[in-house]
Amino acid sequence: MRAEVENLINAVLDEADSIDDLVDAIREQREAMRAGDTESINSLMAYMRKSKGIKIEGSTQKRKLRYMGYFHGYKGYRFYGKPTNLFNYTTFNELQAVYSFDMDLKTLMYPKIMFLETTTKNYALEVILKSANSRRFADIYSKLLTNYKSFPIGN
Repeated sequence: MRAEVENLINAVLDEADSIDDLVDAIREQREAMRAGDTESINSLMAYMRKSKGIKIEGSTQKRKLRYMGYFHGYKGYRFYGKPTNLFNYTTFNELQAVYSFDMDLKTLMYPKIMFLETTTKNYALEVILKSANSRRFADIYSKLLTNYKSFPIGN
């Protein structure tokens, strides 16, 4: 059981790293928007063609790029493992295939992850309630969560 919990914790930490990367990308986009440096979808497609060497054209691919988003789509799938391991996409269809695979994988995994999350939370609650020697959450706050009282108000 301990190994399974450690594996779960490691998976959650890995996901947190991915979320940090997404937050960084969103911050970059926000700064670009504040600077008035936003690109239209056509400009973005041109950028992907000229700077990234990805063949992307037509209204269908434009719509798919708009739906997946540049930061969630291309930037989210530009490397594997670490930023130096870049994928060498040559067509938008390759990127779309990776994006679709990821979405399908998430669809398969999400229910299992939610089951694990719920099970972990319920197990933790059982341990906490047992430690509080009570079945009431109010007792948890009054018996276990008391360390906050040692800090001055407003900290």
